[in-house]
Amino acid sequence: MDELILNLYVCDQDHLHLVASDGNGLNTDALLGPADSHPDLKSACRDDRGRFAPCGSGGLGAAGRRIVQAERMRKAREMVAAIKSGPRPVPHDKIRKLADHLGTMTNAQLTSLRNEHNLKGGRVKDQLKQKLVDHLAGKPGAGKHATDHVPVGTFGEPKNLQWDRHQHQGVLKEAIARYIGPHGTREQLAACVGAIDGSNIVVSRNPFYSNRMDVTFSGSIKVKNPETGVMEEKHFSANRTMRIENGKKRIHNNIFEGEGAGVSMFGRQVENATKHGFDQIDTHAAGMGDGVPGVHSRGTFNGYYTWPRFGYNDTVPSSVYAKLPAGMKAKVDKHGGKVSGLMGDKKSRDWWMGHGSSLVDSKFDLTKGSYSQRTLNAYLHERNILK
Repeated sequence: MDELILNLYVCDQDHLHLVASDGNGLNTDALLGPADSHPDLKSACRDDRGRFAPCGSGGLGAAGRRIVQAERMRKAREMVAAIKSGPRPVPHDKIRKLADHLGTMTNAQLTSLRNEHNLKGGRVKDQLKQKLVDHLAGKPGAGKHATDHVPVGTFGEPKNLQWDRHQHQGVLKEAIARYIGPHGTREQLAACVGAIDGSNIVVSRNPFYSNRMDVTFSGSIKVKNPETGVMEEKHFSANRTMRIENGKKRIHNNIFEGEGAGVSMFGRQVENATKHGFDQIDTHAAGMGDGVPGVHSRGTFNGYYTWPRFGYNDTVPSSVYAKLPAGMKAKVDKHGGKVSGLMGDKKSRDWWMGHGSSLVDSKFDLTKGSYSQRTLNAYLHERNILK
């Protein structure tokens, strides 16, 4: 038996019809009742000129196809309601799914949504979808924004790199071709892992996965001692693993040890990894609090706090979730159990610093406009790195 395609439409006599099509051009048109019993459906079932189909036409008329899949309007309203009542900032995947769904709708349906949300002006097909998703995401205006991602040139590519003289050149060339492209450079590869100016760099095959590449960089930088004001030389070292999974380019930040380079290092990595088409950076954000708000345990890593501040996100461990004050627990719940629920205000951040623990599967979404990108940009503005 061929699959039946079901469509609803409202005719020019205000009847609600159900049309069943067998896919071979044979339609069965059944009258269901008065359209006034379904006002939402009635408002949706117009063609692009605001007209209804002739009664019994199967939704087709001289002006062209008039069957409007009212289910799309219902689903759009459902998606909009979920976004409006959901967490802030709005998860990027929800915005993307709504935008994709809006692309399947008619001008009449989009106009109806525009009017519902008091969005004025603009060509419906070209502009409304972006206006609506930006409006629901809480962004001002429409279209692309300068702060959707770290602007190219903010940190740039690293300078004065020292490449290990024992470096296997075939492995280096393979890594550049695979992750940057046929015309890529080794400086671009180093930029995508956040290498610091003057770093010593080694590229090698991952010892556990032959199809993955490791990039290690190390060196020293001058850092001002906050207590004495004296510039001191501090050593740093880092290791990254580049991989491709299901067609997605990803980087795992295995470890970073050092002081004074975290923001510029990670900002450079995000800027360049975004530019060169990577989809995600992930890491094990290690460390733990000292049991006092605003204090982390001395002698341990502080990634569990620093990386979420920069835009990484992960589920709050159950042992920490159980200790959350009621108000903060509600914020975490609103963010789907994620630590992002504690990053929006200083009191919650201080609590997390004092009581938080390692986040073993932290992810930074490199999609432009994502929660991760917006959070990092806000932090860079806070530090006056971005104006």
